[in-house]
Amino acid sequence: KIEINATGTQLRFKPGVLLGGEIEHVCPVGDHEHNRESNSNDDGGTIAKRSAGWYLEGIFPLAPFGKEPLHLTLHGITDGTSDTDPSPDYLSSSFLPLYVKFGIGTNDDYPPASITVIKRGAAPGGGGTVRFYCPIVKEIGSIDLVEF
Repeated sequence: KIEINATGTQLRFKPGVLLGGEIEHVCPVGDHEHNRESNSNDDGGTIAKRSAGWYLEGIFPLAPFGKEPLHLTLHGITDGTSDTDPSPDYLSSSFLPLYVKFGIGTNDDYPPASITVIKRGAAPGGGGTVRFYCPIVKEIGSIDLVEF
């Protein structure tokens, strides 16, 4: 369930039960015009090729709240598509420090969150592998981002 307030300044997302655990996903790759068969969905349309960074951006807000730590392995493009998707390296140096500020992975129960590029894979063919680990938390702390 998603709720947005009247001014559009607040969002409340209720995803249901998040399990965590070991998850593996193959991110679609290839050119729409030259590779329609591997990028078509059940409706006959095409699926956009996106790098691993695009998938990581979507999972970051949810990952700490699973029933168990998340071990996500993504296969595909790892260099990012500079005009649309961030690279895992960029996300590791920009987003993971925010996890620490929120208190995610700062206790002794679990190791800190990490993004590891196991194998690089450039567009259009991909072939890379990225691993994302995220510990769980019951709640996150509030932060004041005056300086970062």
